[in-house]
Amino acid sequence: MEDYSKGKIYKIISDHCELPYIGSTTNPLEIRFDEHQRWYKKWINNGKKRTAGEYCSSAGILQYDDARIELVKNYPCNSKKELREYEGTFQQIGVNCVNIKKAGRTRAEYHQQVTKKRSPEELERSKKRTTAYNKNPDVIAHRSELMPCDCGALISRIKLKRHKESAIHKLFFKDPKAHAIKMQEKEERSKVKKWKCDCGSEINISQTSGAKNKHNNTPKHQNWLKIQQ
Repeated sequence: MEDYSKGKIYKIISDHCELPYIGSTTNPLEIRFDEHQRWYKKWINNGKKRTAGEYCSSAGILQYDDARIELVKNYPCNSKKELREYEGTFQQIGVNCVNIKKAGRTRAEYHQQVTKKRSPEELERSKKRTTAYNKNPDVIAHRSELMPCDCGALISRIKLKRHKESAIHKLFFKDPKAHAIKMQEKEERSKVKKWKCDCGSEINISQTSGAKNKHNNTPKHQNWLKIQQ
């Protein structure tokens, strides 16, 4: 769990770059800088693909050997939201930093502001690029990759953030024994069983699946119902 009383605003700079990258963290600056460098190296090794998921706008600075991190201001606070919003007050995108997104701004706010500045043609092109991006096999594979969570669960990368906000995840830290019982109950419910329908089909089901309802809507089952009438 992050200790937001240790929140701080930092910048990554280089003598070769006019503008800095501005960020926030609760970790010591050297650890945060190591994370940026790992992302940068992974991005390079993946052929500089944004689809790899590790791209960061600090890359333009980290390419230089003299890239370094410096403290801007300590900011003890109570939550990630507070820290990110405060970080955003230091960022004027395209003016005083290389960041491409303003911290603390919701996705809806971002899209609303961007939409106002774009023509209908630009919005249509952006929509097509987004559709193509979401269908990219590399993107799908990256999002589907199972990631180990602190609570012991294996969750797909795209669902990990939502999982960490779930009641079952929080229960692990609040009451590990109760969490273990819940997980055992979930495992029992999800065990696969065979079920044979009157129409002759045999399918795999679990107590938590909607397999029966899905099967009832299949052409084979519907045709069987018509015959019975």
